Amino acid sequence: MLRKLVALASIAALGACVTLEETPMAKGTIQHGQKTVLIVYASPGPVMSVSDMADQMAKVIPGMGLLLAASQDKRDLAASQNLARLMPPWQPDKAFYPFIMQSLRSSGYEGQLVTPADAGFSDSDVAGMNRASDVVDWQSRYMVRAPDNVPQPRNYSMESLRDALILEVNLAYGAPEDGKNNWTPALTTVTKLYKADGTVLLWRHDETLTDSGGTKNEAEYQRNPAELVARLQALMPQMAQNVASDLRKNDIQ
Repeated sequence: MLRKLVALASIAALGACVTLEETPMAKGTIQHGQKTVLIVYASPGPVMSVSDMADQMAKVIPGMGLLLAASQDKRDLAASQNLARLMPPWQPDKAFYPFIMQSLRSSGYEGQLVTPADAGFSDSDVAGMNRASDVVDWQSRYMVRAPDNVPQPRNYSMESLRDALILEVNLAYGAPEDGKNNWTPALTTVTKLYKADGTVLLWRHDETLTDSGGTKNEAEYQRNPAELVARLQALMPQMAQNVASDLRKNDIQ
């Protein structure tokens, strides 16, 4: 499943905007004024996919994909860790939050949007709900679609949220590599709307935005990682608008 996600991310790097997968909601799911806690969880590091000839071999040799999956994950993790060491201090969740909050409000979202703090969550509470051993593990926990019989990775069932909704945005950032040492800045969001009581998934939207004009040789971004951060932040307003627009469209259809 994780390899499928990585493959999709590589494909997405070729275009400006790709909607990967979506779960529609029933009309009227969101009640007017219904308390909705908006939470943004960022990946613990940049998500990197490193293409090479092994990916092409996996397409033509039966069973090769499974044999190469662990090796691919190790390469991607190493690339992520190398870039993370170069990037300046950055909090993508905090950078994205104002954009998604404003976009949801402007879209005419029916519910009453509140911050995690307003709902009684401390920063440590939110961090505790975003645990993963590394960025590859984070993707498998929070971005890959799980079978219907598998519990949701986060549990929002608590008395204080009994009648509330939870809108969680899982935000991954990085620069997929094309096999020729070129990196393309990319943001991916997996947004999920839950009924807090029972942590019931009501809607899901997956999307990737890339900055094709920002494709540069790996060495250029290694010398100036601050430019990569700037380009990723520049993608945030459009990503927020896309997520909010799709949520509103599904609610009123």
